[in-house]
Amino acid sequence: MADAARPVETPWHALPIEDVLSHMQSTPEGLSSVEARARMEHFGPNELQTAPQAGLALLFLKQFRSPLIFMLLAASIISGVSGHLLDAGVILAVVVLNAIIGVIQEWRAERALEALRRLGAPRALVLRDGRTEVIPAHEVAPGDVLVLDSGERVAADARVLESIELTVDESAITGYGCPPRSRRAKAMRWWWPPACRQ
Repeated sequence: MADAARPVETPWHALPIEDVLSHMQSTPEGLSSVEARARMEHFGPNELQTAPQAGLALLFLKQFRSPLIFMLLAASIISGVSGHLLDAGVILAVVVLNAIIGVIQEWRAERALEALRRLGAPRALVLRDGRTEVIPAHEVAPGDVLVLDSGERVAADARVLESIELTVDESAITGYGCPPRSRRAKAMRWWWPPACRQ
């Protein structure tokens, strides 16, 4: 398992399948549940780190970043200095009320996004102990063998071991509209441009 963290000089897609499995200390039948758990503890969950959520005080202060708010605060100060205290108070009250409403809206939006993230948590089909198992995508460990079916999303960085009429929608990455067709998983040359790696 110590080798699994060592960087590989040749890109993964250009290595023979046997070399990838050997380097990841895995087999075509996948990892054992015990080994997968040990790797999860060692490497951590398969998820992107998220920034800590801002507190209410920080959300409140962020409401004052707009140039329009700066102009209203300046107008309030000028009104107060020139003796129009009622006008200054009304402008200041509007700015504070706007900030409070903004905090409430942002706080609710963050909670709704978090609920959507939990609701739409991706799942992955992996080979564990020689059989397929559905697990949450954040539990995919280095060396796991993913099983993909039509229309599924890939839950982690992976190397194709075997495919039958594989097509991949890379349009978000490449800008091309048609996915290339792969006849079989084969070692590709690392210097080939992505469009030629079929």
